[in-house]
Parts: sequence; C-alpha cells; structure tokens
Amino acid sequence: MNQRPYFEMLWLSIVPLVVAVGCGGTDPNLGQVEGVVRIDGQPLADATVIFVQGQGRPAAGVTDAEGRYRVSLGGKRIGTMAGSNRVQITTERGPSETFEGEPLPAVPERVPEAYNVSSTLVVEVKAGEKTIADFDLQSDSKTAGKGAARKAGLR
Repeated sequence: MNQRPYFEMLWLSIVPLVVAVGCGGTDPNLGQVEGVVRIDGQPLADATVIFVQGQGRPAAGVTDAEGRYRVSLGGKRIGTMAGSNRVQITTERGPSETFEGEPLPAVPERVPEAYNVSSTLVVEVKAGEKTIADFDLQSDSKTAGKGAARKAGLR
C-alpha cells in the first residue's frame, strides 16, 4: 500500500496551521492605526498619541521628526482595540534617566489641554483594518472647540 498520498495530505493540512500559529498571526479584535500629527501646520515630533477604548488597555505610539506615528498595545501587538477610541496627544514627560543612569529633565506640555486631558478627539477603529488618523492641531486651544473630532482637525 502506498502511504505517500496520505502523508502529502497530512503535510498540506498541517503546514498552514503551524505557520499561522507559529507566526503569532494577528489579533482579530485589533485594528491598525497610523497617521501624522501636526500643530499649526508643522509636524509635531516626540508626542505620545494615546488611543483609549472603553476600560481596556490603552494603545500608544510616539511621533517621529515628521510627526508620523503608529499605535501598539506593546510588544508585537500592533494596533488598538476595535470600536470608538478616545485620543489624547501629549508631549509632557516627567524627569527620568537614561539607561546609563544620567538624568533627563522633564519635558513641558506643548499641546493644548483640548487635545490631551480634556480631549474630545474620537477615532472609530475597525477590527482587521488599517485606519489613517491624521491630526491637525491648533496651538490656540479655543479653535479646538468642544464636540466632534472633526472640529479638532481629524482627517
């Protein structure tokens, strides 16, 4: 009896399963989010962009020199939970130190309160999809207004 077809079928059915599980796959409840943050038309570097969905763990990303960011839940969990996410953008950091123990001074907030502690920015994230969330902030917090994220410059 020739067992080759049996082993070929077994191989063809196991390999995709091992690859999917072994690679970690993607969390079906997450949606990827990336974008650019600008303030007064200029890229906002070194800002932390935080996405909070309900009572769950927040996802965050830090902007680069061009204001680009991508949020993650930490480790290899790229993205944030699907659903309505409140967004906070901040540049403030408390004093800290380098890996070598050298002190780093505190960094003051450059983003108006209307975009961080009092933020009304909201982004809808869909599971398994990529959302581009660009934010055009104004240093005059009164122009941010209260209400929908669209008023605060979400594209």
